[in-house]
Amino acid sequence: PVALKPASSLIEVAGVRKRVGSVMVDNARQLAALVPTYGVPCLIERAVPGSLVSFAGVFADGRLLATAVSRYVRTWHPEGGNVCFSETIAPDPALAEQVVALLGGLRWQGIFELELMARPDGRLTALDLNPRFYGSVALAIAAGANVPAIWCQWLLGRDPRPSTARAGVRYRWEDADLRHAVKIARAGSPGKAFAILRPRRRTTHPYLASNDPG
Repeated sequence: PVALKPASSLIEVAGVRKRVGSVMVDNARQLAALVPTYGVPCLIERAVPGSLVSFAGVFADGRLLATAVSRYVRTWHPEGGNVCFSETIAPDPALAEQVVALLGGLRWQGIFELELMARPDGRLTALDLNPRFYGSVALAIAAGANVPAIWCQWLLGRDPRPSTARAGVRYRWEDADLRHAVKIARAGSPGKAFAILRPRRRTTHPYLASNDPG
């Protein structure tokens, strides 16, 4: 199997601009059928086993001003895609050093998200480096690393105090996690689907907020 991804978050196919997510492809016939819907060029990546880790934050002046590391618990689609449920974890100092070296070598300044695959043997494989706001930025904010605010402070010439997201805070992309649960239920695992939909404490969302009057 391989992973098929668009070259950009927003692509144009046959004159229509749309968003598409990554998808796992099992055979050449399926790949040939899907490629035209992903625009040209698109990305085809080798699939490797493991769990997904996100290392995100703000990098400027050669240092990490904000750090938010999380592990993906579920994605949509279940076989591979964007995160729909994740949880912050404590950053590995050795990994942080490697991230600093990478971003420093690229002369990067600003918000970033590096997605990694944690292999069964303990190795990490880099998947994507997103040089922009990323979908689950609400998790970093809820966990105490306010990525947008810290980047704005630096842009205004201030010296923001480095912040690290605390471990144990969860993120749920509501409609995508619901789709994940429905697909699991239809596959014959209603108990697992029910467990997915169970409310969790210390969970933030990209859209829903109890204090939002809308």
